[in-house]
Amino acid sequence: MIRRKNRTSILSYEQRVEIVKAIRYVDEVVPENDLDKIAAYYKYGFDVMIAGEDHRMESVYIDAERELKKMGVAVVYIERKKQCSSTYIRNRIIEMYSKL
Repeated sequence: MIRRKNRTSILSYEQRVEIVKAIRYVDEVVPENDLDKIAAYYKYGFDVMIAGEDHRMESVYIDAERELKKMGVAVVYIERKKQCSSTYIRNRIIEMYSKL
């Protein structure tokens, strides 16, 4: 995560995995070791790829979406909620502790 966004996440990878695993529709959670979605498809054989809405216009996602759809994979972009973002959480923590 730090390589793409130049900051660390509020939640650890393990915590994020547990949250996603708790969704009853999720069969398996796998790490995103690189951005090659086609290689990931051949390795894991998924039928749905889910990504944050903020990735929709990135060329790697545009290209992957086009190819994955040809293979029958649904591509779903999830709208980011302001109150759920790491930036929002980080700013709230700073705001709370700056008042102490």
